[in-house]
Amino acid sequence: MNGLKRFAKSVRFTLSGVAAALAVAVFTGCDKVGHDVEVRNGVKSRHGRVVGYTDELPEHVDLAGYSAIGGSAFSYCHRLKSVKIPDSVVSIGEGAFDGCTDSLFDTRKVPGVRLVDDWVVGTTRPLSGEIDLTGVRGIADGAFRNCKGLTNVKLPKTLKHVGKDVFAGCDALTGNKKNVPAAGHASGKVGLSTVHDNPYLTMVGDRLLEVDKSISGAIDLTGVGGIADGAFKECARLTRVKIPGTINGIGEEMFKGCSGLTRVEIPDSVSFIGAKAFKNCSGLTSVEIGRGVTRIDADAFHGCRRLGNFSVSPGNPSYKSASGMLLTKDGKNLLYGVNGDVFIPDGVEHVAAYAFAGYGGLTDVTIPRSVKHVAAEAFAGCSGLESVTLPSGEIKLDERVFAGCTRLRRVTIPEGMKSIGRGMFMDCRSLTDVAIPGSVTDLGRGAFHNCRDLREIRIPGTVTCVSEVAFEGCTRLANVKIDNGVKVIGKEAFRSCPSLGRVTIPDSVTTIHTWAFGDCTGLTDVEIGAGTTDIRAGAFDFCDRLEKFSVADGNPTYRSMSGMLFVKDGKMLVRGINGNVAIPDGVVNIGYGAFLGCRGLTDVTIPGSIANIGEYAFAHCRNLTRATISSGVVNIGSNAFLDCDGLTDVTIPAGVERIGDSAFSDCSNLRSVTIPDSVTDIGNWAFFNCPVLTHVTIPKNAQVGRNAFPEHVEVKRR
Repeated sequence: MNGLKRFAKSVRFTLSGVAAALAVAVFTGCDKVGHDVEVRNGVKSRHGRVVGYTDELPEHVDLAGYSAIGGSAFSYCHRLKSVKIPDSVVSIGEGAFDGCTDSLFDTRKVPGVRLVDDWVVGTTRPLSGEIDLTGVRGIADGAFRNCKGLTNVKLPKTLKHVGKDVFAGCDALTGNKKNVPAAGHASGKVGLSTVHDNPYLTMVGDRLLEVDKSISGAIDLTGVGGIADGAFKECARLTRVKIPGTINGIGEEMFKGCSGLTRVEIPDSVSFIGAKAFKNCSGLTSVEIGRGVTRIDADAFHGCRRLGNFSVSPGNPSYKSASGMLLTKDGKNLLYGVNGDVFIPDGVEHVAAYAFAGYGGLTDVTIPRSVKHVAAEAFAGCSGLESVTLPSGEIKLDERVFAGCTRLRRVTIPEGMKSIGRGMFMDCRSLTDVAIPGSVTDLGRGAFHNCRDLREIRIPGTVTCVSEVAFEGCTRLANVKIDNGVKVIGKEAFRSCPSLGRVTIPDSVTTIHTWAFGDCTGLTDVEIGAGTTDIRAGAFDFCDRLEKFSVADGNPTYRSMSGMLFVKDGKMLVRGINGNVAIPDGVVNIGYGAFLGCRGLTDVTIPGSIANIGEYAFAHCRNLTRATISSGVVNIGSNAFLDCDGLTDVTIPAGVERIGDSAFSDCSNLRSVTIPDSVTDIGNWAFFNCPVLTHVTIPKNAQVGRNAFPEHVEVKRR
């Protein structure tokens, strides 16, 4: 574990003196961490982290209230003349001020080094030799990257924050051990060494930089003054850590993936617990939090599936514990839960994002009437959760609240709830019974996606739109009742529901989007109401057993004939059916994808009234063995018979002028094709990948596109 390559890969430090920051309100109203961007005085931020700027950014910026500056956040902001960086900022991403004018930077304090308010953010040139960073408060990510001639760096006592990859590529620093101070000192020259007679630790002064992943058992960190973010990440055999009172914060991902860790005691000196600090510590059962912690970031205990108890020092001003769960001091916000059969304490109003996420030992949860809001993914991935009791009255549940609860069987959604959020029950594979009350007006995208055991659903008329992929992949869904009042059936709303046999579209529905019922291989009958005026291409693609459309007499846009769906005047075929089909005489146009994916179509007769066979009209009709095309057809559109494996012989009638791109491509059993003299244009790849086709005769003056025929086919002109 020697060499500055270790330093180059290290993540930023969490050091003594980091300011305790962020009010408890950070959790209130957060739908999902990372989604919402706030703009204030020209500064764009996301949950306290500066991510960019707008044209309204002033020349002089004060970042009071922010906790971090993201990479490239102010890059190429030429108007920027000064930035005040408060103590609350603990990290600055690489390139945050790249391309800004030279007047922004102080380059006199440390020659060759760019400073912004005593933070090193880069260099003016590749540095060499020794530099003294006296007075510097922090070093941004990658600040000295590739300074290959740099041999020594003097770190001052004022330095509180060191970013990741700070000395990446600084090869001359490698192995500079002789200048490393003894443990317990706060300053010295950079180099790598191990202290405490522990070969698994890499230190710079009193700062723990990196831990060998093979470390096992318990470790006492007495004497350590700062620990790098992620230092113990994935140390799976670590069982216990004694965190000394010299440590001010538990940094981002510090113990992530330490699956052997069973108990954690946070001393009073610690002021914050960073994002993902204990994420996926699957063996963790108990957490004791001292009185100094005033900030706990999102996802800190996500995936701790055996967590059974939080205890908080009575003197803590921000948090308390109740029933083993972690709450804000006023008891209104539940931040992290526990496993087992859980009754959320009465008085809780808000359940935070990820509060129980990944808790595999959670089996039952009762939510009291006091709860008004459950944030995103609060119970996501609780694979042991079987039952949920939601309170009566109005309650707001955000996206993916119960996503991935694979054993959840039954949910009663209370009257008064208005929205079923995006992906709320996604991948709840055991869910069999759910009732949507009439108070619900919003059914979010993917709300019941892949609920494979769901058998029936009634969508009340208060829901105006069945959103995209709302019920996609509900493979046992056999009965769908759509009440009058619903206006839109969204894209892929019921895609891949093979048990669905019949659908009745009420008069209120105006639009059925692409693939709304695509790949519903058991669907046989569709009834379309009087109000449907917009059925998008592909709405019923790959419905292998579809036999009949019926349309209400009062519909102004569509009609049904011979079980097929047509525009009102009967001249364009919108959607065909399976079986042995004869298209009625008088039809002029077979529309885009009219029979696409009708794998139950075996025989089709196209009458002489047809002038155009549209693009993809019969594509992927793999069991179509005969297509009788009568004279009158002028155009065979692109991909019209793509992948029709059952076709063996095709006769294109006189009068056809154009055979479109890939019209008969991938017809693997096509042996012969007759092309009349009327054809003037054979498109690119028209008969490409037809392996058993051996020869073809084409008109003398026909234009032939690229790769129209396979190389082995003998093509003659007459």
